[in-house]
Amino acid sequence: MKKSIILILMLFLLVASVSAQIDHFYSINLVYQQGNLSYNIISVEPSEEKLKTPEGDYIAEVVSFDNEVLNLTYFDMSRKMFIDSVNPETEEIDYGAIIELNESEITLYVPYYENAKEINIYDWDLNKKLNIKVDSYAKETAIVEEVEGEIIEEDQKEIVPKKEIEKEEPIKKVLFGVLIGLGILILLIFILVLFFRKKKVSPET
Repeated sequence: MKKSIILILMLFLLVASVSAQIDHFYSINLVYQQGNLSYNIISVEPSEEKLKTPEGDYIAEVVSFDNEVLNLTYFDMSRKMFIDSVNPETEEIDYGAIIELNESEITLYVPYYENAKEINIYDWDLNKKLNIKVDSYAKETAIVEEVEGEIIEEDQKEIVPKKEIEKEEPIKKVLFGVLIGLGILILLIFILVLFFRKKKVSPET
């Protein structure tokens, strides 16, 4: 029984350490105004959980510096408001209406990519509604120059991301993993010491 409890604790700690991986997402405040899309805030946020926007008939396309499509995210830009009227005497809904909104806002979450150049927003008919440059958040880009008919490919150039993606982030991940490993090791040693102490005492009793 005791061995089973120890094994369960070990498995639980291992699962917890694996699930603690932190991912990053573009957080974009999108604004809809009379058929046009714009944005006023964009940042990159770390999260242990997958951040999602309700699915709908808009498409966010993440494109790399090599013009490769890295990700497609389908999202909803809600433009309707549902209104229900409750009768104060019967306390039942006696009237309902749908109002078409000229303006609305949402927070769009899109997976972050280190080599992303831009995010394009399309409607369901694949009409491009918005282009968002995200190259300032990239960590590495491939630079290709043409000199006298010859193509020279330089080494990858590091771009300093904005404060949302700090250079210390990889170091924090390593330290976090080391701390978890030390915690697991200390807990296992403590459990083993208790186990062997009880084992030595039990024959005498």
